Amino acid sequence: MLDAANPLAANYRRVRESMRSGPERTRLQEDVLIEARQLAKKTSFDAEEVARWVRQGSDGQRIAALAMMQGNAELRDFEAVLISISESRSAFEQYHALALAVEMIDGLSPVQRRRLVATVKAVRNFRFRRDTERWSLSEKILQRSSE
Repeated sequence: MLDAANPLAANYRRVRESMRSGPERTRLQEDVLIEARQLAKKTSFDAEEVARWVRQGSDGQRIAALAMMQGNAELRDFEAVLISISESRSAFEQYHALALAVEMIDGLSPVQRRRLVATVKAVRNFRFRRDTERWSLSEKILQRSSE
């Protein structure tokens, strides 16, 4: 049950809705992710439920699920990561999905790597510019996927 993570998702939503975009809001959002990663390390969660948050959850649940996947490799779901890259609801979510994909590359099958590359190539030219941190992560994915 993800009840223990619900307050984190709500906190993310509150920060996102109550503050203007900027470094302070990003810092507070990152704090929520740190808590979600720590929670995933010390609490038992069902990986299927965590992935469902990405597929069907609120913005806060989606980002909390990604952070939980970062914190506990047993919770990782490749399809959920692809969804958060291709159908992200914010630049913040997409950044963290790309960062998680970088962490997962070594464990992906050749077919998964090809799908990841195709997804990244499809979104990077219209969803973010070359001068963003997301572009840098996408470059890492493309480079490491060809190794």
